[in-house]
Amino acid sequence: MSSGRMPAVDPRDVESRDFGPRIGCDVVNVVDISRSIDLFGRRYLERTFTAHELTTCDGPARDQRLAARFAAKEAVVKVLRPLDSALPWNSIEITRELWGDVE
Repeated sequence: MSSGRMPAVDPRDVESRDFGPRIGCDVVNVVDISRSIDLFGRRYLERTFTAHELTTCDGPARDQRLAARFAAKEAVVKVLRPLDSALPWNSIEITRELWGDVE
C-alpha cells in the first residue's frame, strides 16, 4: 500500500456477539522481546512490527519501546477477538501522537 497505513480489519473476522465496550490490557517483559530479537533477528522484527514502528523505536531504548508496542498489539487483539485466524502482528500498527502519547 502506498499510503503507509495497514488495511482495516475485516469485520467478518471479528467476534460480533458482544457489542458492549471492550478494554484490552497487556504487559510484556522487555527481556522476552530482547531474547526474541537476539534469537530471530530481522525475521522476528519484520514479522512482529511495521517498518514505521521499527523506525520510531530505533535508539538506545529500542527493546523497551518495542515491548510497549507489543503489549499494545496484544491488547488490540484482546479487544478485537478475531475468530478463525490469527491477526498478523505487523497488521496492527501502534503510533504516537505528536505530543508523545501512544494512539
